[in-house]
Amino acid sequence: MRRRWSGLLAGLTLAAAALAATTAPPGGATPSTSEAYCYGGAYFLGHENDRLFHYAHSAAATGEPDWLMRYNGEAGWSGELAIVGRENYFQFYAIPEGTGELRRYIREGAYWKLVDGAHYKVIGEGFDRYVGEGRTFTIDAAGKLYGIDDTGVLRSWVYTQDGWENNLGEVIGTGWGNFERVVAGDEGELFAFDSAGNALRYQYRYDTEEWVVQAEWIDSGWGDFTNVLYAGAGVLYAVDEAGDMYWYRYHDSQWANNGVGRWVGEGWQGLTVAVSPTACTAS
Repeated sequence: MRRRWSGLLAGLTLAAAALAATTAPPGGATPSTSEAYCYGGAYFLGHENDRLFHYAHSAAATGEPDWLMRYNGEAGWSGELAIVGRENYFQFYAIPEGTGELRRYIREGAYWKLVDGAHYKVIGEGFDRYVGEGRTFTIDAAGKLYGIDDTGVLRSWVYTQDGWENNLGEVIGTGWGNFERVVAGDEGELFAFDSAGNALRYQYRYDTEEWVVQAEWIDSGWGDFTNVLYAGAGVLYAVDEAGDMYWYRYHDSQWANNGVGRWVGEGWQGLTVAVSPTACTAS
């Protein structure tokens, strides 16, 4: 089965009421001419039945259904996940169920980096407000974290080796609770999907603290997808209700494969999974 994008945190008549909307001109999908380079493929991290697993889509640059062997890891995992990194260095963020803690992990090669003898460091509390239906916890390619709580407030955090730049988070939008899901892309870039299946793109500039793209409509027909992930260089993965996963690429306002999704796998329903937004770079 193949799915097509028919055309694919702020005040918007369609979905949220905070910032004025800017809509892209209508029209069909334009084929993308740039290429993606994904060294080692797109690295997926997830958990199933409380056990962590690692999986790499080796054909992330082109969308063929080619995967490396899946590895199952430690037990005891639950809650939301976010990941950023590539090759042999990754940062993991987790919000375990029932704790509200934001935990930060570092993995170098095949090993966890220990922090005071533990595999993780608790860097925040109260993050359970960003977990659940209509809420969001996501990370962009620059490592900036985003959360949408149950009131629709969109916050951004920056965590460095020296700690938080603002541990309360910077409020950069309101009215985001109307979206079904939101996923971060490149630095300051957010893809939002409303209940009508519209896909909208936003772009926030941190140097000027303003939205330079707001509610740019880029497609419709996304209502059947239950999860959307970003792997860098415009590569997106979408999972439908049946657990089928499709590959798309949207880069420089152009679509790869004429906007037609490529089937890359099955069995992804009900899984908590994340992929690094820096897995791929544009050539």
